[in-house]
Amino acid sequence: AQLEQVVAALSAKPDSAPVVGWPGGSVGRYQNALYAFPNLESPPSASWNWDLKQTLRIPQAGLELQKTDLEQIGLALSHVQQPLRVAFRAGGERIQLAGRKHRHQLKKLLQEREVPPWLREQLPLLFHGEELIAVLGLEPAIIAAGWQLSGPSRQG
Repeated sequence: AQLEQVVAALSAKPDSAPVVGWPGGSVGRYQNALYAFPNLESPPSASWNWDLKQTLRIPQAGLELQKTDLEQIGLALSHVQQPLRVAFRAGGERIQLAGRKHRHQLKKLLQEREVPPWLREQLPLLFHGEELIAVLGLEPAIIAAGWQLSGPSRQG
C-alpha cells in the first residue's frame, strides 16, 4: 500500500512536494528528486535564550549547540550584546543579507537554496534581540548582513 502511495505521489503536480509516510519513515518528492528520511517530528514552538557560555541543549529537537559551532560557520560574535535566542520557524521571518538592499522572506531564501519543504521547519534560527541573524543547519549557513566574520563590521 505504501509503494502505491509513493507511485501516486510521483505523478502529483510537478510543483507540489508530496510526502508519503508510514511508521519508521517517509518518502518525499521535491524538485524532481526523491528523498527517503526518518519521520520528522514537529520542532518545539518555544524559544531558548543562550548566553554562549555553555552548550545549549534542546533535546526535543535533538539539538546541541556550542559557541564554536557558530564561529565555524563564520558568524561574528564580537558584537553580541545580549543572550542570543534560538527558535524554529513560525512563518514570516525576514533576514537582511549582505549585498542586498532589502530584507528577504526566509521562505523565499530557503526555496532558492532548494531546501525541501519538510526540512525548512527543522532548521534552527538564531536571533539577536528580534533580528534574525542566522539560519543554522545548512551548508553554508545563511548569515545576516554585518554578522559574517569576513563581512563588513556591524553598524550600531
